[in-house]
Amino acid sequence: MQIHEKPKIDKIIEILVEKLYFHLHHINRKEAKDIGLKIKYAEEFTSGSVATKDLENLEHLIWDLYLDYERDLLIHQSYRDELPTTGDIREIPLKFIESTVRSSQNILEQRWTDMGFPEGTYLSNINGALGVFIPPHLMSAPQPSTGLPQSTLIGGQVVAIQFQAPVVYINERIYEKREATIWR
Repeated sequence: MQIHEKPKIDKIIEILVEKLYFHLHHINRKEAKDIGLKIKYAEEFTSGSVATKDLENLEHLIWDLYLDYERDLLIHQSYRDELPTTGDIREIPLKFIESTVRSSQNILEQRWTDMGFPEGTYLSNINGALGVFIPPHLMSAPQPSTGLPQSTLIGGQVVAIQFQAPVVYINERIYEKREATIWR
């Protein structure tokens, strides 16, 4: 857009910033055109206005772009909790915004923290609250730094623990999982 289109730009910014109250709102092509963004539907490229060779090339370019997104966003994989392959942060791409000069990614960043309980302990319920069950044979093992007095950790009993984030049980270990979305 040119500088003489400032009122149009201001209107677009107002709609995107002030009238769409949900940042994860997906804008389809009709809505983008209604907002005032320059949109050209693929269907508008007809054999009467564009050479057939160009149409075939456009179709291949759009399909290749879809395949890139399919690969990068892992579209055909169901989500499941998995530990990061390195470190304690797992990044999951959620969406892309791209133009001819820029590319941004919206990423779900998961920070995994091993709670330090011995292998073989597991999550349980204690009067409707989340707890950790430490079997009697593990009580002789060094205890994790739970902040609880040693006398509270009774062998074979469920111990109520106040976690600071959602808790996940993977590979016989207990983890807290904190999540945030970021743009890059």
